[in-house]
Amino acid sequence: FRLFRVLRLIRNQKLLVIFDYLESLLKLPPFAFKMVRLFALILGMVHLCACFFWLVKVASNEDADFEMFLADNNLSRESSRVGKYMVSFYFINTVFTTVGFG
Repeated sequence: FRLFRVLRLIRNQKLLVIFDYLESLLKLPPFAFKMVRLFALILGMVHLCACFFWLVKVASNEDADFEMFLADNNLSRESSRVGKYMVSFYFINTVFTTVGFG
């Protein structure tokens, strides 16, 4: 598990370098850049959760349930990855940004 922590630290350092480069390139005020950084972090988390949601959806449901889920969302097994990603992205974004489903 220590190896994963080290890899995560290395990746975070690269990400910080990218943000520092963008900050110097765009010359945004500090508050605006913090907002852009926060938005990028939230978007990244929604992306990861949407991908994980789709992985769990595919792995845990039986074929009949999965086909029904696809039909409810106007998709098929042959649908593009973009369509499937948009469904999972919408679901995760709804869960993150609202109180619930009611």
